[in-house]
Amino acid sequence: MTLQFIRKPFQAAGMGAPSALPGIPAGYANPNPPKVRVEEGFREEEGNCVNQGRIHTILPYTDLDEYDRDIQTRYMDCAVLENEYLRATFVLDLGGRLWSLYSKTEQRELLYENPVYQPANLALRNAWFSGGVEWNIGMIGHHPFTCSPMFAREATNEKGDPVLIMYEYERKRATPYCIKATLDGDLLLVNVTIENPKDKPTWMYWWSNIAVEEKEGNRVIVPARASYKYVGQEDGYTLVTTEEIPYQGDWDVTYPSGHSKAYDYFFRIDPAQRKWIANVDKDGIGMVQFSTPRLQGRKLFVWGAQSQGGKTWNRWLSHSESRYTEIQAGLLRSQMEHCVMPAHEVYTWTEAYAAYSGDPAILHGKDYDKAAQTVEEAILPKFDVLEGHFELKDYSEVKHLGSGWGAVEEKRTGKKLSADASVSFCIGDDILDRGAKDAAVLLETGHLPKRDAADWQNIEYMAGEEYIALLENGDTDWYTQLLLACAYYENRQYDQAKAAFLASWNDAPNPIAARSLGWMYTADGNKEEARAWMEKALPMVGDYARLLIDLVHFYKRCGTDEDICALIDAASDECKKNGRIQMYYAESLVRLDRLEEARALVTKDLTIADMKEGEVSTFNLWCSLYRKIIARDENRKAEEIEAWEILEKYPIPAEIDFRMSYVPIPNSK
Repeated sequence: MTLQFIRKPFQAAGMGAPSALPGIPAGYANPNPPKVRVEEGFREEEGNCVNQGRIHTILPYTDLDEYDRDIQTRYMDCAVLENEYLRATFVLDLGGRLWSLYSKTEQRELLYENPVYQPANLALRNAWFSGGVEWNIGMIGHHPFTCSPMFAREATNEKGDPVLIMYEYERKRATPYCIKATLDGDLLLVNVTIENPKDKPTWMYWWSNIAVEEKEGNRVIVPARASYKYVGQEDGYTLVTTEEIPYQGDWDVTYPSGHSKAYDYFFRIDPAQRKWIANVDKDGIGMVQFSTPRLQGRKLFVWGAQSQGGKTWNRWLSHSESRYTEIQAGLLRSQMEHCVMPAHEVYTWTEAYAAYSGDPAILHGKDYDKAAQTVEEAILPKFDVLEGHFELKDYSEVKHLGSGWGAVEEKRTGKKLSADASVSFCIGDDILDRGAKDAAVLLETGHLPKRDAADWQNIEYMAGEEYIALLENGDTDWYTQLLLACAYYENRQYDQAKAAFLASWNDAPNPIAARSLGWMYTADGNKEEARAWMEKALPMVGDYARLLIDLVHFYKRCGTDEDICALIDAASDECKKNGRIQMYYAESLVRLDRLEEARALVTKDLTIADMKEGEVSTFNLWCSLYRKIIARDENRKAEEIEAWEILEKYPIPAEIDFRMSYVPIPNSK
């Protein structure tokens, strides 16, 4: 077996720089889904983690939202584990994503290998991409490092085999975590360790998201006959259980290609049952994932292959007609839950990934229990292989760098963050990224470096009571006060945050302080004060489209369509190229009855690179525009024109139809 660290070419979009705008509630941004009710009679142990541990901001992280859709050959750092059976490729620059797992003996890919790297707005920090296996830690959603680099190094296990080690320090929960991988025959083994080094408990979350190719006739098999699901209502969601696996009426829901809308199935697996999930094609050929018991949840996610919106999302993420399904494995039963991780606790488990083939007559038969039994009997001997493999020695130097925040935290505490010898954050101050380097200076001198307020687009933030104390004892300059304000906000000290933002502005006017105060006064219901602060930020937009979008979000909530049009009309040509700004402009044009101007913008070529999961803005814009056009052309009342009629006369181009669930029926007259 070999482990190689290589630089590999990908067909990839450009990423751009992280946003400078802190996660003060802005527009449609929402770090977590709406709160969930638990149906009456739900077993206590199954519902007591729902709604717990939710976050109100993604701070100290900021969004990764400047990516484009310009696919070019770009190079990324990878690690490749290989033996005579398997080749596993991990992308170190992208959260350690398992990009490909190729069976050399069967000459086929076991996962969905995306033909491109194309971010889209599906993660806690916005940027996310489909394919392979993603490792999600800390909080509900696609995690902060999904498009960011991981530390990596190599070691040797007791068998003498190489082991890939990837790790990072997750700042929101203040936890180091480590992913180790090796091969044993035809198995890829992945060991995960999460540590809580603090003297108090923290909330924790983990899901391994496994993408597999979606083809006609594929079936997902899991040892369960019921599922949890979240039923949406106007005021939120309710968690319910249903005896629906595999059938809803006469329809077998375990066939992903049969779904007409996006859907989650969280399988209700008996606690005593071995934990695994498999995906097989019509010939019984596929892959299986299984694990030690701590990873108790299993899930199926589909985009809805039978809907135009589902097809659009698959094309949007791959620039091709390829489709994928996600089969997932989680720390808890569903993805609306966090668990309490006690002080100084360590969570660890091992997952295995392997090719699987079985009798298609059984695997696709009516007897779902028999299909599950057949898979389990085939993999049962392999469960013993999950033990061992990760007693390590002969560690290499660090081969690939992650962020510098783990090193800074070790400098602050004077001790190692992790008891795991695999995890080493020791890197020199000279190679710390800028935000961590400033934090290291703060720790050494009690003061942040002096920075010019004109440099406001290049900022990283801090969080936690310890950093609040350091910043409070620091200077009163704009930069220190801005970081202090954001740390206060993350800690839910809102009055102190306002005061610090004001102090930052008074020392050196900067748009981050102004727009943050604007959003905080908006939350207070003081629209007049909010508008005054937002208008202070306005002259500083320049070519920074993110700030212009933020201001448009504000005027959508607290202004008029005339305000929005005037704002965009006065913007730079660079900002006007942004697809989201064009969409917002068109929305206002429609409401102002400037229909032909709007029609010129609302075409299949309207490209919103950061289209958000669940967002139906382009669909609603299309219907609003053509409802008014039909009313004008046919001298009718717009409110009497239904969606089916609009879509019948003016079919929405597939390129801008991102509906995940709502599908109007054209003949519902």
